Amino acid sequence: MIEILVAVFVLAVGLLGLASIQMISLKNINNTQFHTLATTYAYDMGERIRSNRGGLSGYNNLLSTVADPGCTTCTPALMAQLDGFEWNQLIQSAVIDGGLPEGQGTVTKIGTLYNITITWKEQQRTNSGGEVGDASFTLSIQI
Repeated sequence: MIEILVAVFVLAVGLLGLASIQMISLKNINNTQFHTLATTYAYDMGERIRSNRGGLSGYNNLLSTVADPGCTTCTPALMAQLDGFEWNQLIQSAVIDGGLPEGQGTVTKIGTLYNITITWKEQQRTNSGGEVGDASFTLSIQI
């Protein structure tokens, strides 16, 4: 009888360990998905900047609060604003629609270097267990 109790206890501990590994794997899959999306969105903005050389100054200090210019035939400067608006709509959309949790995108210019930064919230492992913290990805391109 004691042998059966020991066997059931060992099995229960093993199954709890397996469940723990599964939870950690799911968290890591989600975090990897967010990193992949951030990378894709950063490269997307890089291509938008490269394709609008006439409106390069419009991308300087492009923040997540940029408004829709509402133009159908845009000037290069308005195209930069429209790019920023559409880009941030992608980043800030619901996670199920391909967005990032509390995602924010910014573009800053230093000389001819454009720093495209995307920040979002993700689960992080700490000494006390886990918490939701900030994660970011920065792409630098030179035009």
